[in-house]
Amino acid sequence: MRVVARVVAVVATMLVLMPDLTFAGGFEFPTNGTQALGRGGAFTAKADDLVALEYNPAGLLHIPGTTLYVGNNVYDYQMEFTRIDAAGKESLAITNDAGQFSFAPFIGISTDAGTKSWSFALGAYGPSAYGHTSYAEPAIDSCLAMPGDTDAQRKKQVECFETYAPSRYMLTGTDIMMAFYSAAVAYGDRDKWGIGATFHWIDLIGGRFSLFVNGYDPNIGGGAFTEERMDVQADLYFHDRFGFAATIGGWWKPIESLQVALSARVPPVTIDARGHTNLRFADNAGLGAQNFYMSGIDTNGADGLVVYDEDGNPVGEDIPTSIKFTYPMTARFGMSSPTGFPSSS
Repeated sequence: MRVVARVVAVVATMLVLMPDLTFAGGFEFPTNGTQALGRGGAFTAKADDLVALEYNPAGLLHIPGTTLYVGNNVYDYQMEFTRIDAAGKESLAITNDAGQFSFAPFIGISTDAGTKSWSFALGAYGPSAYGHTSYAEPAIDSCLAMPGDTDAQRKKQVECFETYAPSRYMLTGTDIMMAFYSAAVAYGDRDKWGIGATFHWIDLIGGRFSLFVNGYDPNIGGGAFTEERMDVQADLYFHDRFGFAATIGGWWKPIESLQVALSARVPPVTIDARGHTNLRFADNAGLGAQNFYMSGIDTNGADGLVVYDEDGNPVGEDIPTSIKFTYPMTARFGMSSPTGFPSSS
């Protein structure tokens, strides 16, 4: 028994010390839950609180009776970058001015319903992520609002952008709100093994990407517009209220001093978000003076921005927008020892 325990300890330690191969995974970074966060995400095998909904639903068998769980992760997010142009000129440092703190609540309830072999749970939580960023958006707003009827005014506006908003022509802001509404069931022998499944309704409640782009096309407008006059702030608003996935998992205790576990969230979820885009031009763009066409949008001075369908008929003021991306699968493997040896995940 001592030999087995030592082997378990060595293998677990090696797994913990091995370098990780990391792939881009979208909005999430580990991890929800106080215990799981404190263990560096090594929670797959232990999973003995309601965060098992996310990590390994079979772990619900470790929670006796009826339990209400309310938790919240608070993230201190700080980001700063310095832009260097093609000539090697360094701009002012750009920081995230949205506020560095973000919150990720987690609430759930579980019960064994008085049985020896079953556990059930309901919960709602958000991805462990920082969803709100803003890189010089107030400065961009101020520069866009500056008068630019004369060359001197336009020069001041360009200087404003270059000095206070060098983040233009980049992603300048995000707002993402997503929730996982979850129901889970687990079955097994509480002392020896367990299997479980969580069914997730993935709700992209709302999202915004703010971009600052150059819409200049030298082939349109007869040269009436310079490149700077077509700087455009584009705000993309979108949502997808219905996406579905499942987390399946299990654990097994072959000996008293060892528990192994495996879980996976499947399949990959295709987010097909729909919404609209708002375009904002600098006040001096001169669009009221003449017709100008860009991507099917007529910027006529009398009508403002008008969107046309494929037949050339106006369809309203909103610019229809769709964004598709894949919310990735996850897989976790873990080992733990109730007698105090290291665990890994």
